[in-house]
Amino acid sequence: MQLLNEIRERRLLPFMGAYMVSGFVGLEGVDQLVGNNLLPALAYRIALVVYLFGVPGSLTIAWFHGAKGRQGFVRTEIIIHVVLSVLAAATIGLVVRSHRTATRLAEAAASSGLNANSIAVLYFEDFGPGGELSFVADGLTEALIDQLAQVRSLDVVSRNAVLPYRGTDVTPDSVARALKVGSLIRGSVEPAGDELRITTRLVDGLSGADIERRVFEIPAGEFLAARDSVAENVARILRRRLGEEVELRERRAETANVEAWSLVQRASRLVEAAEDAADAGDIDRAMSSLAEADSILSLAEAADGTWVQPPALRAHAAFRGAYFLATGPGDLERAGSVIEGGLEHARRALSLDPRDPQALEQQGALEYLLYLLDLSPDPAESERLLADARTSLETAVQIDPTLASAHAMLSHLYYNQDDYVSVVLAARRAYEEDAYLRDADRILERLFW
Repeated sequence: MQLLNEIRERRLLPFMGAYMVSGFVGLEGVDQLVGNNLLPALAYRIALVVYLFGVPGSLTIAWFHGAKGRQGFVRTEIIIHVVLSVLAAATIGLVVRSHRTATRLAEAAASSGLNANSIAVLYFEDFGPGGELSFVADGLTEALIDQLAQVRSLDVVSRNAVLPYRGTDVTPDSVARALKVGSLIRGSVEPAGDELRITTRLVDGLSGADIERRVFEIPAGEFLAARDSVAENVARILRRRLGEEVELRERRAETANVEAWSLVQRASRLVEAAEDAADAGDIDRAMSSLAEADSILSLAEAADGTWVQPPALRAHAAFRGAYFLATGPGDLERAGSVIEGGLEHARRALSLDPRDPQALEQQGALEYLLYLLDLSPDPAESERLLADARTSLETAVQIDPTLASAHAMLSHLYYNQDDYVSVVLAARRAYEEDAYLRDADRILERLFW
């Protein structure tokens, strides 16, 4: 009760009200001057510091001089004002130094062409024994790339771009300069008893230093929970980094079945292994890897018969197998048989989702390859295959314009129809969407001629 009487007698509330209003008006004035480029942006931050430290300062003045009558300065009041002044000066010094550092980094980033909104998600590291979690690490990485790529404010490089850096010791800042990105996402997966420990890091592309790091643990078999948690954590640290809302799109037609998801990730690695084997000229090993991938994907289909990705990926594996057979040993008859099987997989995927762009792309690619092999004795049937392939591929890129491989396939198809304007447009779009495609050199050659 006595304290309330003291507050009333010393008129603390009127003093504070007057200070808050006048201070707010002053801040608004500084803000207007900064907004009209009459003062540097730093001025507002300094004014805000002064305003905040002025709150306890005005309270001190009101306490010692608010009562009626004349009051002199006392030792305690002087000490409080000195301490507040020193703290305010120190804070302003920190603000100025932070501003100068940020300005230097921004100038360096501008001169280097690196933008914080340009992001590369590096493949997560597998710290499990014997690489047993590699399929989880890769699956988390690719799911995150897929989700971030849909955020309009971000410029996310493709998985083809970051693939050469998987498992390498290249420093983060070197990767950032090579990919021309201002931000990197790195991560790791490791067992921790009965749990899975996942670490995500946001790395500054210019310096290679960690900006923020998050660690979380989930039950060892909950791979889908890991996928969701990674996306949530990365979105949160990007919001802090970019100062804007980062909303990840909902995953399209994803599975809730952990077994099916795990099998698809394993099969994807086998398809990649087949590509590598074919590049090395070992067609037999490539076909063996594709056959194993198809078997695993059939198990994934059995585990979740409503998920589009397993049959769509089986169609893709069939396309690659037929291409290897046709361009390697020249076994056109076997290639034709593989294509027919792949078309069955694509149709099954489209029966689950008629507008799935990946399934449409695979159907169009298989139809076009069958047309190129010229296995049908009926010219009308060949022309129908070409028209169907064009329809499937064009529908795929209408639904998902980022499908670089579909644009590349269309550019080749248009060439065979003597539609040279469309050849250039499709090839340019393929290169714009993903300059790191396996056939980027052929796309550039097509654009050149």
